[in-house]
Amino acid sequence: MNTKQQERQLFGPSVRLEEMLSKNPNFKDIGKGLAKEIELITNFSYATARKWLFEDALPRTADERVRVAKILAIDLMYWEYGFTDPSKTVEVFKDNYLLHMKIANKVMEIIHKKEVDIASEKIIEIELLLIDIANKTNNADPDMKIIESLISLAS
Repeated sequence: MNTKQQERQLFGPSVRLEEMLSKNPNFKDIGKGLAKEIELITNFSYATARKWLFEDALPRTADERVRVAKILAIDLMYWEYGFTDPSKTVEVFKDNYLLHMKIANKVMEIIHKKEVDIASEKIIEIELLLIDIANKTNNADPDMKIIESLISLAS
């Protein structure tokens, strides 16, 4: 991975979203109506679109993230995690995509419910730990107490 790719991963989802949309001439520039445009195309609120653009927020559920990425014609893995090349994607995410989405939904549900602020790198670490636990225990249902404990440790 070159320095430019490493620097990109340091930026959050808002920077990556704006970067991808700026490459599409059909979208307005940030600060010039882009949030309103996202609101109109995705049917999410203007406030939500602004959060995606300025507060490193993502749609809450996996289904919503997939739907919005399709509508905006952007790379979901890059928006969410900063992976630019599928061959660079963490293998556990590629091999266990459905399990990862299930775990990601549970993690984000608790983070939103508890209204905690956790860096995206910590969220990824939590998800990786939970995937590892699920694989070692052959239990695809994430344990909510473990998730809550990991979130408390990270916040």
